[in-house]
Amino acid sequence: MNNGDLLTLINNNNYQNHITIENNVYDFCKLHLVDESNLEELIGFIRKHNLSIIIHINKELLFLDKLFDLIINLSNCIFYKEITFKNCVFQEKVDFRQAEFKEKVRFNGSKFEKKVRFHESIFSKTVSFNNTTFKDLADFWNVTFNDIQRFYLTDFLGVTIFSHVTFNHQVQFIYNKTSKDTIISFENANFNQSLDISRANFWCKLNFWSVNINYIPTEIWLYQTDEIRQSQNTNNEKAYKVLRETYRIIKDVFYKEGNNIEAISFYMREMSAYGNELKVDNRKNKIEERTSLFFNKISNNFGTSWARGLLFVFVITVIFYSLFLTFLWDEIYYLPTHKGFASFFRHFFEFLNIAKWDIKPFGITDYNYSYIVLFIGRIFIGYGYYQTIQAFRKYGKS
Repeated sequence: MNNGDLLTLINNNNYQNHITIENNVYDFCKLHLVDESNLEELIGFIRKHNLSIIIHINKELLFLDKLFDLIINLSNCIFYKEITFKNCVFQEKVDFRQAEFKEKVRFNGSKFEKKVRFHESIFSKTVSFNNTTFKDLADFWNVTFNDIQRFYLTDFLGVTIFSHVTFNHQVQFIYNKTSKDTIISFENANFNQSLDISRANFWCKLNFWSVNINYIPTEIWLYQTDEIRQSQNTNNEKAYKVLRETYRIIKDVFYKEGNNIEAISFYMREMSAYGNELKVDNRKNKIEERTSLFFNKISNNFGTSWARGLLFVFVITVIFYSLFLTFLWDEIYYLPTHKGFASFFRHFFEFLNIAKWDIKPFGITDYNYSYIVLFIGRIFIGYGYYQTIQAFRKYGKS
């Protein structure tokens, strides 16, 4: 159908007061609604004759306790005002493909009994899915959420797709319900301020392949308070705790799939979040754990970097070898010759050899307090060797 035919149809069906095409621009039209009662009729008329035209709707929409028993197609629509579907039931499939929502959207208490698709849609404000039920496919492929997003008491009973979705702010799944048939996929999703699934009750099949997560986010107040409004609470202990649990859950998903590479990556993130949690937890009984985490991080980055393990061994050896020589300084006779340099480095490598204890640096056999330095240094050097080996075999761990 050409553009002139569409305009003729609008006039012939007496829709000229409800549907306008301005300035002969036929790639979009405007709806002029008095109330919500004729929305389905007008949308249905337009889509019957043109599936791709963009529809601009500049009216706040409110649907309460409404039963939708026909297919709903609100694709290619731009909504400039708030939309509310409260306690509504959608008995047939619903499409919001390539829709743009400028203001808040609410689906509180609503049920989608058939497939619903939000492909490539943009939500500029928070979307409320409180007590919303998706019984079949809920497809958020390539959707962009530009505000804080929470799925609170949202039921995912079928296949839910968040593939290639972008969450530009905090996102939280909390107290959700799933079924034995539930599959939730976050393939290639982007979480720019991390995510919280610590209490999501996702006892179902999950897919996190190739996700991109900012695992130490700059916004964490939602994770701290569970409130959608920004909090002034500066104690972020709970936030780091839920992030740690989130990374543990994702780690376990990868281990179950046999994907040790990604699992190790999320183990590192889990431990990093725990380290941040301990920084804001001032209880004295956590000192031992803080110390353990500190040395695990600097020695091999929680089992992920053998290069850091080698660097740790080298730095520790330099430190303790220097201390060792400091205690012997009055007894050392050293000349800056080729032989002197060779002797210096030979004893340095002897210090590295934790199996050899009868070393005689520069001919000295009795080094009193320096032996304590040697003993402590060997403990740290041995620890560095162990951490390096652990990092080398990281992909064999499970």
